[in-house]
Amino acid sequence: LGFTVYIAALGLGQAVLEYMIQNQGALNNDHQVMEMYGSPWIMMVTFLAACVGGADWIAILRPIRAISDLLVPIFIVVMVFVIFGLANLLTTVLTDSVLRDSRTNERHFMSLRWRERQSAINRLRQLLSEPGRHFQDGLVDRQIAS
Repeated sequence: LGFTVYIAALGLGQAVLEYMIQNQGALNNDHQVMEMYGSPWIMMVTFLAACVGGADWIAILRPIRAISDLLVPIFIVVMVFVIFGLANLLTTVLTDSVLRDSRTNERHFMSLRWRERQSAINRLRQLLSEPGRHFQDGLVDRQIAS
């Protein structure tokens, strides 16, 4: 996703550079195009702000529209791709984490049940290994049954 934002910033940077060359006298550092799209890093921060909701899309699109109306749908497509890609990535990470935790919990539970069964079997073996103590007339004593 970072690579997508970087490539989009470079592509938009070419259009911004052409706009800056054509309007050299009218642009200063306070101009919206320079403020939001003056360098690739500034463009990437602008894209990040658009993706995470830190900036209003109308305000971000206004300088782009001054450059070219064709850039607006391209910007929207890139942003939608990045936002849905990021949402998909987060969903995948969270789902994988939940599945891994559930497998770990299941293994732990199975291990506990196995130990419990083994201890019950070992207790029964121990009690049955003393034949004269817990049997009277062929019946099992109450102590062993409980």
